[in-house]
Amino acid sequence: MKKLLFILTLNLVATLGFSQHETLFGQQNVFGFFGGPIVEFNLGNDEVSTSAGGGGGIILGNLFLGGYGLASADQFDNLIENNRVELQMAHGGFWLGAVFPSNKLIHGFSSVKLGWGALDVEIDEDNFRTNDAIFVTTPEIGVEVNLLKFFRVGATAGYRFVSGVNNSPNLGNGDFSNAVGTITFRFGAFGNFKNKSTWKEERY
Repeated sequence: MKKLLFILTLNLVATLGFSQHETLFGQQNVFGFFGGPIVEFNLGNDEVSTSAGGGGGIILGNLFLGGYGLASADQFDNLIENNRVELQMAHGGFWLGAVFPSNKLIHGFSSVKLGWGALDVEIDEDNFRTNDAIFVTTPEIGVEVNLLKFFRVGATAGYRFVSGVNNSPNLGNGDFSNAVGTITFRFGAFGNFKNKSTWKEERY
């Protein structure tokens, strides 16, 4: 009886954790870890700005748990009347996500980023500079493509909620909370584990 339960448990783990996943150039198993760059396009204040950074985590079936970091790659202009404003925003923290069904070549991708950071605003004309500690929440949903066994690309749409903007004149949380589009590149060990049936096929 104990042997039977042990065999059933192994088969269940193999089915849930090590099932074959389709890629553009073959099949793989998704279980392991990943890391890679992230590019975020911020669609607010009547202009598009860009943030860049990266993230990584561990993969648990169709879920992942990790961390991320993003920083503004350009600046906003004319946020306050006609004054030139230079803005730098950086934040990082936890990154939680779900990929469904991750065994398909093209599949759903959703995540939420929860991070802490800083917002630095400098107004050239007034020689004014201020800094706010901020908290950022960014839920997103989209699609991901399995390009290779070790490489995936995702495209998502979401919304960035910013809180903690208190020291910048005439600016508030709403000026930095806006829709975002994100491209995520994930490199990792997505297919290093074979299930029992696959091992038998390759062996015999």
